[in-house]
Amino acid sequence: MVDISYLQAIVIGILQGITELFPISSLGHSVLLPAWLGGDWSALVTQYGNDDSSQSPYLAFIVALHVATAIALLVFYWRDWVAIIGAWFTTIKTRSITTSTERLAWLIVIATIPVGVTGLVLEHTFRVLSLYGIDVEQPASPTLFASATEAWTSLPSALRTVAEN
Repeated sequence: MVDISYLQAIVIGILQGITELFPISSLGHSVLLPAWLGGDWSALVTQYGNDDSSQSPYLAFIVALHVATAIALLVFYWRDWVAIIGAWFTTIKTRSITTSTERLAWLIVIATIPVGVTGLVLEHTFRVLSLYGIDVEQPASPTLFASATEAWTSLPSALRTVAEN
């Protein structure tokens, strides 16, 4: 078994931090970089193979990096999240959308629905594609968010008024 070194952990952590906020796959880069570098680096991602990857310490490390990234983003943007969540509850209470934050809250909800349904329906396909290095996660999120925004703005104003009230 090859243990991850401090240098490897730092490099992969920096790579995760840089790539997570861009529309590129941070997970893909966390797998590709060690494979490209070879040697002990390559052993990190290949030592357990596909049959027993649940026992991989590198997989656990990558999952921990993603959890840490999510926590860091929640902490950094906590004021924005509080405002968005508060705005969403306000729209539920008042049954109207009057501010841009309230609209953003509903756009997030609307954009999340097709992503969730797609993930549930195509989970196996996405797993197979990711084994071949094809990333379906990053292009989908901005596209679906843009689609939800476009769908909302293209509604006739009478329908939007009904939906907002």
